[in-house]
Amino acid sequence: MSPTNLDNVLVSLGIGRYQFVGCLLFGLMIMYSNVSPIAYIFTSGDLKYRCEIPECDPLAQAERTYQPDWLRYTTPFREDTGLPKKCLRYATVTDRSGNGTQCAPDIFDGQVTEHCGDQWVFENYENTIGTEFGLMCEENKWKLSMVGTINNFGQFIGIPMSGIIADKMVEESMRWLEMQGKHERVIHALQVISGINKKPLPEIHLTTRTKATKSIDDTGYIRILKDVIHSPTLLWRMIKCSSIWIGITMVFFGLTISATDIAGDKYLNFTLVSLVEIPACLLNWMVMEGFSRKMSLSCMLVLSGATCVAYNLTSSDYFFVKLSLFLISKLGISVAFVIVYLLTVEIFPTRMRVSLLSICSMIGRIGSMLAPQITLLGDYFGEFVVMPVFGITALTAAVVTMTMPESKNIKLPDTVDEAERIGTTRQLLPENVNSA
Repeated sequence: MSPTNLDNVLVSLGIGRYQFVGCLLFGLMIMYSNVSPIAYIFTSGDLKYRCEIPECDPLAQAERTYQPDWLRYTTPFREDTGLPKKCLRYATVTDRSGNGTQCAPDIFDGQVTEHCGDQWVFENYENTIGTEFGLMCEENKWKLSMVGTINNFGQFIGIPMSGIIADKMVEESMRWLEMQGKHERVIHALQVISGINKKPLPEIHLTTRTKATKSIDDTGYIRILKDVIHSPTLLWRMIKCSSIWIGITMVFFGLTISATDIAGDKYLNFTLVSLVEIPACLLNWMVMEGFSRKMSLSCMLVLSGATCVAYNLTSSDYFFVKLSLFLISKLGISVAFVIVYLLTVEIFPTRMRVSLLSICSMIGRIGSMLAPQITLLGDYFGEFVVMPVFGITALTAAVVTMTMPESKNIKLPDTVDEAERIGTTRQLLPENVNSA
């Protein structure tokens, strides 16, 4: 049975109960794995708070408010956000009586600020890493951002490890088994699918045999990287693919983190931004059906990048317009995240496919490690810096995407030679297989 015949068999078996159960199990696994990568957004998130003003704040904690009427003459405000500075207050003037009132404007010197110590008033108090370990004020903000970077560094290490474990413990794909000449295991898997989907397996597919291909024992990362280096086409392709991954992960996780900084309830905003990924999955299917892989991915990156830039150009008075632009940007990058997975597996040969997907994804985590640091720039240079950085990154990734080979309706390459021929006049077309 040749790989082409295997493709035809899979098409004849169709999509049924077997694929539905498989997708359900994968969905449960992905749902669990999506919790830990983003939990740090809240556990290390920054809160809204200000200095406690003993001269004015009530003694009872329950009676204190975040922005009382007297705050303007006791605490300096940030010009970019319009919120009170977190760890600065105006110094008191000891030689003034305050007209007999302890909390009076004339006992505060609006030209002199001082650090407020370790007492604050929160808008909504939460137990976070910052409150538990006393990492308050702007000078400690970078430490909270490092929590996100270290979290994503764990993925940087974990992804190649999972690839090694998968190579050793996870069942091989039918295409790989066929290349190794293990026809009996392929036919057994096809019989299982046929039985669960209740579709007959044509007898011709059960009796077809081809000479077993030479087994390739050395499929480790080192060997694969050596093979890639010896193929300039695949090496350059892997570099470009990895750069696209870096851009997509930076924008995706950057927007996810920034969702909690949008005006309004941060939990509601985060929920809306996360829910956008549901229609993104449906839009992804429609976009890839109607357009090529390169055009689909590039257009979604342009959509995300353009709306990131437009977000900054929109006045804060138009809250719902800004929120809509933010959601559209997240929608575009979410679709792009799905497409880049598919594009990656379609342009590399079978023996290298999973390993190079892991390598590109691993390198892509550089983007997710940088995302918390990019959002930190808003505290030092103003909040209007963050979104343009994400926008330019997405637009740059879109340009790189257009240099990649087109893989839609092209037979999945089994060898290095077939992979190198993708995007050329010598590329292989599928035989009676619609791979879209």
